[in-house]
Amino acid sequence: MPPKITVTKEQVLEAGLDLLRREGLRALSARKVAQVLGCSTRPVYRVFTSMEDLKKEVLLRASSEVEMLLSRDCAGAESPFLALGLNSLRLARDEPHLYRAVIQGGGVLQDLQQGRPPPEFILERMRADPLLAALSDEQLTRINTLMWFFSQGLATLLFSELEEDSMALAEKYLGLAGRAVLEQELMGRCPSHEPR
Repeated sequence: MPPKITVTKEQVLEAGLDLLRREGLRALSARKVAQVLGCSTRPVYRVFTSMEDLKKEVLLRASSEVEMLLSRDCAGAESPFLALGLNSLRLARDEPHLYRAVIQGGGVLQDLQQGRPPPEFILERMRADPLLAALSDEQLTRINTLMWFFSQGLATLLFSELEEDSMALAEKYLGLAGRAVLEQELMGRCPSHEPR
């Protein structure tokens, strides 16, 4: 009989996150996680009784990873909020599966449509921006929502692998859009959120 392989919850989560980063959320299966770990599916199911539980935990881990990546300082960014947007675009370019699973999935769009405020780490970055510091959370939520939709289009351009300097172009347009949205908010012209 082959020796019994001991697999920890941490090892399964790391293998699941690695798989998500390389192949996307749809590739996450007990069989593939077991392949990454070099074992049968039995140790995976001993640690997680269902694939749904494993996916939830992997997505929580992925969300924490995304928060860390988005919160990095960004050399050359003229403001903390612009740095957040640029980091989001870099994430889309460099970690497309992670980006799709957390930013484009995970209920972010539903939260935006419901007018819910963004996560606290985003509000903190926005409040650290001198141009945004005096705005209410409601105003910051509107600005974040509009910029999220704009940045999705830029992320799509980055996914399509245009020319090598597409990030410089994205940075330029993200800055322009941010200033325009802020100007509209200060003039009271941004649309308000009415939950559906």
